[in-house]
Amino acid sequence: MGERHAEFLCDLLGNFHSLCCLCCALREDHLTYKNHIVALCQKHKITLYETALDEYGCVSSRKARRIIVLPITNYRTYILALHELYHIINPSPIKRLDKEMAAWKGAKSTAILWTKEADLIVFECLKSYIEYYKGDNRVKVSKEFRDFDSLFGREGEAM
Repeated sequence: MGERHAEFLCDLLGNFHSLCCLCCALREDHLTYKNHIVALCQKHKITLYETALDEYGCVSSRKARRIIVLPITNYRTYILALHELYHIINPSPIKRLDKEMAAWKGAKSTAILWTKEADLIVFECLKSYIEYYKGDNRVKVSKEFRDFDSLFGREGEAM
C-alpha cells in the first residue's frame, strides 16, 4: 500500500472514530437527561418531583416553584420535564395555548438534543390541548404563535 493510501486510510479511520464518539455522546442517556433537569431545577430554585402516579404525567406550579413529572428515564420524559420547567422559568403569556407554545420554545432552546421526535411530542401535546379546548371561545392563540413551523424555525419546510 502506498504512502498516500495509508494516509487516506488513517484519515478515514480517524473520521470514523470521531463520528462513533459523537454518536455515543448523543445516544439516549437518561442519566445525562436527568442530570440536566436537576441542574436547571437547582439553578432556578425549582423543586422536582418524579412520580408515575399522576394520571396527566406532568404539571408545574409557578407559585410553589415545583414540577411534578414522570420519572426521567428516556428522551420523551426529558423533553416533557423541560417543558414543565419553562412554565416556571419564563414569564408566561396570558392565553393558555400561548403559555404552552412559550414553554415549548424555552424547552427547545435549552435541550441537550432536539430531534424530530421532540417536534412530534410537541405536536401531540398541542393537538391534545386544542382538542381539549375545542369550542371554548376563551382559548385562542395569539398571532405570534399560530404558525407552529415558523416558531420552530422551519418556515416553508414540510413537516
